[in-house]
Amino acid sequence: MKRVEFIREGASHSWWANTTLNRRSAVPRHVEISNQLAGKICKDLGIQR
Repeated sequence: MKRVEFIREGASHSWWANTTLNRRSAVPRHVEISNQLAGKICKDLGIQR
């Protein structure tokens, strides 16, 4: 089972990690993000879209 957990807040990003795959990604705190960026975050965390 894949598990994604919140790690910490950065200056303008939140850091999330997939503890199963030992991968992490910064997620910007904006009202909207592009589909391309959402795809990159999913790829970084090992999540299938």
